Amino acid sequence: VDPNYDPLAPMYFPPDEDEQNTLPGSSSSSSGLDSRGVGCDDTALPDGMGKLVLLESLVLESIAPEPAVLAQLKRLKRLELRGRTPRMSNGLLVSTNPLPGLGCLIGLTSLTAKCNYGINKLPPDVGQLSGLKHLDVSKNMLWGLPSEITRLTSLEHLDVSSNCLAALPEDMSLLTALTQLDAGNNSRVTLPPGLSRLSGLKVLNLSWVWSDLGALWEGSRGLSSLEVLNVVGNGITELPDTVGGFKALRQLSLAMNNLTTLPDSISRLSSLTGLELSDNRLSGLPAGLCRLSGLASLGVRSNCLAELPQQIGDLAALTYLDASMNHIPAIPDSLTLLTQLNQLALSMNPLVNLPAGLSALKNLKILEMYYVRFEGGTSATEIGLGRLQQLIPGLYIFSNTMFPHEEGAGADAAAAAAGSEQQQQEVAAAAAVGDVQTDDDE
Repeated sequence: VDPNYDPLAPMYFPPDEDEQNTLPGSSSSSSGLDSRGVGCDDTALPDGMGKLVLLESLVLESIAPEPAVLAQLKRLKRLELRGRTPRMSNGLLVSTNPLPGLGCLIGLTSLTAKCNYGINKLPPDVGQLSGLKHLDVSKNMLWGLPSEITRLTSLEHLDVSSNCLAALPEDMSLLTALTQLDAGNNSRVTLPPGLSRLSGLKVLNLSWVWSDLGALWEGSRGLSSLEVLNVVGNGITELPDTVGGFKALRQLSLAMNNLTTLPDSISRLSSLTGLELSDNRLSGLPAGLCRLSGLASLGVRSNCLAELPQQIGDLAALTYLDASMNHIPAIPDSLTLLTQLNQLALSMNPLVNLPAGLSALKNLKILEMYYVRFEGGTSATEIGLGRLQQLIPGLYIFSNTMFPHEEGAGADAAAAAAGSEQQQQEVAAAAAVGDVQTDDDE
C-alpha cells in the first residue's frame, strides 16, 4: 500500500498514457483492473467453471457472473452473488449490473444478489426462471422491478427490501405461490391493489416505507393467510377498523408510528400472540385488547399511557409485558393473575406502589425497575424488592439498585416459599406498601 494513499480521498484515478490506471501502490492484476479500467481475469468467472456440470450451488464473492459459463451449469439450483466490485471507466467509478443473461439458468430455484450498489435493475429475462422459489435482491440500488417478475409463479420468498423502489408490480396477484414478501425500507413505495389478493401470503414486511397503506388495510380479508405483519416506522396516525380482518394474524408490529388510539376491532384478532406498540403516542389501550386470550407478548414502551387496563389479568397466556417509559402511577391488582409472566418491565414510570401479591408470579424471571421512585421518593430497596426476590426462585431484578441472582438464592427462596400461604401473602402485601424491613434495617 502506498504510504501516501489517503483512504478518505475521492476514488478518482485520471487516465495517464505513461502509467497504467491502477490503484496506488499496486499492479493492474492485483487491483482487478486493466489499463482501460475494465475488470481483469481475477474478477471474472474462469472458463473452466463450465466443466463442473454436476454443480448445484455457487457463491460468487465480488466476481461478475459470465452468462456463457453459467449456461453450461445445467444442474445449478442455487446462485448467490454478493459484493461485486464496481468497475472503473475513464478513471471514474461507475456502477455495473452483474445480472444479465440469467434467463438461461432455467433450473435455478434460489437466486440471491444483495449488498451490491452496482445492481440498479433486474433484467427482464428473470421472468424465464420458472422454477425459482427464492429471490433475494435486497440492499441494492433497484429503482423498479420488471413486469416479467410476475411470471415467477413458483416464487415463495421475495425480498426487495432496502432499495429505492417507487412501486411494486401491478400484477402482484399473479405470484400465487408467494408466502413471504419483504419490501421494507423503500421510501414512498406505491402498493398495488393486487397485494390484497395474495391469499397464500404468510409474512409481510412493510416497515419504513412511508407510503399509503390503504391497499393493505382495505385488503385485510383477502390476505386470509397472513400470520406476520410488520409496519414499523411509517408515521401511521390511525388504524382503520378493517385491521380486525386479519383473522390468521399471529404477530403484529406497529412500533415507531404516531398512533394515539387503537380501534376496538383489534379485539377480533383472535389468533394474535405478539403485539408490539412501542414508541407511539397512545394515551390508552382499549378494554377489548384484554380479550386476546392467546396474547403472549405485549410491548407498549414509550407511549403516553396513564394506566393499564383493569382487565389486563385476563391475558392468561402473557409471558412478556413491557410498559416502560409511560406515565403510569399504579399497576392494576389483576396483574398478579398473570401467572405465566416471565418478563415484566416497568422502568421510568411514576409508580406510587406495586400491587400486593406479586409473589404469586412464580414464573417471573426478569423484573425491570430502572429509574422508579415510589411515593415519597422511596427507592426499590426500601420497597422490599429484595424480599420479593427471595419469594420467587430465580428472579432477577434490574433497577438503579441491582438485585442480581446469587448462588444459593434459589434454596433460600424455596425455603421462604415453603412457609404457609397466609404468611407469604402477608409478606408480599407488606412489600408492596414498603413495610418490609430492608437488609440494612435488619
